[in-house]
Amino acid sequence: DTDTIEDKVANSIFASFGCKKAIVQKLKDRRHDWTGSIFCEFTHDGDIVAEADAREILADAASTIQYLLPEFKTI
Repeated sequence: DTDTIEDKVANSIFASFGCKKAIVQKLKDRRHDWTGSIFCEFTHDGDIVAEADAREILADAASTIQYLLPEFKTI
């Protein structure tokens, strides 16, 4: 629930785009280092997917996506 976010900048960004609730799943590489995140936002006040179901759906998506992404290289 974005109303519980204490960071004023993040809360402002969510509010400006109409985000009411969000679910985030980390993407990790083979060394378990963070490589990004999958972010799913909800712009309505109705019920969303149960947390356990959302966690499973995003974890499956992350498992598929994270190995398709090219390695990040600093220029």
